[in-house]
This record gives sequence, structure tokens and C-alpha cells, in this order.
Amino acid sequence: MANVDAADNWKTHFRDTMPAEISQQLAHGQLHARISDRVRELEQWGALFDRTENGDILQRAFGGHTFKRLCHVGDRTGSK
Repeated sequence: MANVDAADNWKTHFRDTMPAEISQQLAHGQLHARISDRVRELEQWGALFDRTENGDILQRAFGGHTFKRLCHVGDRTGSK
């Protein structure tokens, strides 16, 4: 989503999360390229997310990722 750091993108997310296996990289690359659309779709279905001051979905740090990308509500990620 890159709502917290504009330098983030699906390619850096891909590098942060993928092992070296080529076949898995190809499949996951397609997922990472479309993930922002899926988060917005979840929101249309009623999922709630914390917001930045300008109204974008807030993201926080997660596991060894280079950028903040975890969309959340408080500390209940995955819960509605």
C-alpha cells in the first residue's frame, strides 16, 4: 500500500518475503503486485483499518520487513 513510506512497493515486499525458489517467486510476485487491491476489497466488504492523519490505511512494522506494511486495527490484526 505504501501509505507510510512512499519508497515501498510490491517489488521490495516481494524481496522481503520470498525465498530463492524461482517457481514460488513467480507465483508470489503476482500476489504481491495485486495485494493493495485486495486490501481495498476487504475494506469494501466491511473490514476496518486504523488510519493515518490524511485518511490512508495505517501500516506498521512486521517481522523482518524493510518497510511498514501490516494493515491493522489496533492490535487485533485479522479480527473484526
